[in-house]
Amino acid sequence: MKKYALAIILSLTTIAYCAGQQSPAEITKRKSELSRAKTDSARIQLLLAIGGSYRFSKVDSAIYYSDKAAALARKTHFWILEARALSDKGSIILDSGDIPQGYTYMLQSLNEISKAGDDSIALVVRGAVENRLGNLFMELGEYNTSIRHYRASVSFYARSLYPAVYNGWSNIGNDYELMGNLDSAKYYQRRAYDYAKKDTTETLLFVYSELEGRLGNIENDLGNYKAAFSWYRNGAYNAAKQNDLRNLSLLYLNLCELFNKVAQPDSALYYARKTLVVSNRVSMKKSEYQAAELLATLFKARRQPDSALFYLSLAEREKDEL
Repeated sequence: MKKYALAIILSLTTIAYCAGQQSPAEITKRKSELSRAKTDSARIQLLLAIGGSYRFSKVDSAIYYSDKAAALARKTHFWILEARALSDKGSIILDSGDIPQGYTYMLQSLNEISKAGDDSIALVVRGAVENRLGNLFMELGEYNTSIRHYRASVSFYARSLYPAVYNGWSNIGNDYELMGNLDSAKYYQRRAYDYAKKDTTETLLFVYSELEGRLGNIENDLGNYKAAFSWYRNGAYNAAKQNDLRNLSLLYLNLCELFNKVAQPDSALYYARKTLVVSNRVSMKKSEYQAAELLATLFKARRQPDSALFYLSLAEREKDEL
């Protein structure tokens, strides 16, 4: 019975982590539950859930709770949950732009998961670990390797936590978009988006912004700028509504780049500045330096060399930190 309860909690934690930022009320509720938890396994689950809740808004807090979960899991020889905590930490660090350090924690996670079996709990964690490895190889530009990991993730989730398969489909679509295979990209993104929209539990509300941003990228690539603007604006609205600052920074970046592409520099400048503010709040250094580079270009075109130099220096500083 305990094992079944653990599987249920871990499943819900995984869905929440895939979905993104949770509401302040939900975080407060989980912290209260943590203070009353009677078992180590429950404490680890709640630490993971709280860490995942902070993933897109307070990176330091997300890492803090992941570290606490990993330490407690290690102390109690709960290998599966230690693997999950290490994978979570690697994913958080990867999102902030530090690929080598993110990879280090993911490798540690793989070492720990090898100690687990093939029950439903282990399958859920294996699905999460494979998904994060897909993210890492996507960042490295090794898209075929990335897709192999995403397909493995979908396979593990399909056998243990089916609602999470949307994430693998969307990530495969993202890889195809980056490869220039837009038909396949659109197929997988629509498959993920339509699945999320059909969810009646409201568990997947948090994923809309990321999916809408990715659908916007495809329309942008196809030259359908009106449709791209619509997807980006809808995504930014949903990201702000759900306090998903990570995707909000990316969507603002998409908007400023598209406005620049269609020769609307004032709007590009507006969204580039918003990108900087939000990216700084969640330590998204990649989007921060990209926005700074665009601001330098925009100010150079306006014949404002001091401002151009300021943002160019900022971009170089953020790049160096990566």
